[in-house]
Amino acid sequence: MDTLRNPTGPLPTGTYWRRRLIVLAVLLAVVGGVVWACTRNSDAGQKPVSAASSSSALPTVPSETATPTVTETPGASGSSSGTPTASGSKSGSASPSVSKRGGKTICPTDDVRVSVRSDQKFYAANEDPKFTVIIVNLRKSTCYIDMGKEAAYLKVISGKDRVWSNVDCSRRKAEDLRKFASGDVYTSTVTWKRTRSAEGCKNTDIEAKPGYYVVDARVGKAKPKDRPVFVLRES
Repeated sequence: MDTLRNPTGPLPTGTYWRRRLIVLAVLLAVVGGVVWACTRNSDAGQKPVSAASSSSALPTVPSETATPTVTETPGASGSSSGTPTASGSKSGSASPSVSKRGGKTICPTDDVRVSVRSDQKFYAANEDPKFTVIIVNLRKSTCYIDMGKEAAYLKVISGKDRVWSNVDCSRRKAEDLRKFASGDVYTSTVTWKRTRSAEGCKNTDIEAKPGYYVVDARVGKAKPKDRPVFVLRES
């Protein structure tokens, strides 16, 4: 014990103390390096995680994607604004592939902009949904759009279930070519009475059940970019 405090040997006492301090420093450096390496490895696999955000707002559904599944039913009446009005942007360009029908130039699909919206996101049991369809001719010249019931229609769907369409009980002509000048806008509002329907005006006495629905529209091959999702409530 005394030799630890007062080392003896042929060299001066200070030399032995310096050697001990050097050995101790090296030992501490090795231990510190091991601890640092272990700590670094334990943190290497960790990545920051951001909390997922949530929203109560109902989304729109892009065309050609799966729609929310629910039970439903429809039968309806609609009103339309009649003649196209000459207002709107002229951002379209003439399409090289133009077809004619009865000597009339048909607006190419790429030059027909279709959009649809619902007046609300949620409907109480005593509220009937109203849908507005807007059709715009983006072509730089006059052309015709078929507004007949076989070409232009609204439909309410739930998953793969076609619940209702505004043409099932309609007396509109199968073909109805309407003249659209460049930039003309046509607007039509349709009310759904919350009952189902089928081609030939069938099943109109079956009420739609509460749940999620999607409203879609077609004008020839033109379709809206987004389709509104809405909810029928029980009360």
